Amino acid sequence: MAAAVPVMRTGAVGLLLVMLASGCASQGGRVDREMVLPAVAERHELDDRQRFLMAVPVSVPMPVFPEDLRLRTQAVVCASFVVDTDGNTVDVGTAEQGPACVGSAGSDAAHYARLRAVVEDALAQWTWFGAAVCTFPDGVEPDDACRTEGVAIRPVPLRLDYRFVFAPGGRVSVGRGTARD
Repeated sequence: MAAAVPVMRTGAVGLLLVMLASGCASQGGRVDREMVLPAVAERHELDDRQRFLMAVPVSVPMPVFPEDLRLRTQAVVCASFVVDTDGNTVDVGTAEQGPACVGSAGSDAAHYARLRAVVEDALAQWTWFGAAVCTFPDGVEPDDACRTEGVAIRPVPLRLDYRFVFAPGGRVSVGRGTARD
């Protein structure tokens, strides 16, 4: 019975060493996203008989954190795109500037270029149930569901802005003044 104690200790120490080594080896990171609400956005006036239906995500895969990328601090990539009337994500652009993009200053240019590329790759796969404007016939009380008989539904393109935060080791700190999607 005395021989079993050293084996158990050795096994526990071995397990601890394996856990510590794997923790050091997996320096990957985590990605989070948030919709950015712009301070000034183009507005379309709706009359009393109209309602706006927001685009709804169908498939929005996250950007893949590059396995071999080692970040010291979090990096931020901001993207702007249009959800077209068919629900496709088009006209994707990434930016380094603007109040929502604070957090990438000092990022290595090569690392930042790779992060922008993975954001653009992910956005190319995003699909939506597109935005629309509903117009209700005279005498019908408008509702937000736009399911009343006789409602005219007109698909409209919609520009959206997102902020992607890449953090080392799984720590992500998202900013304020934004909306989680």
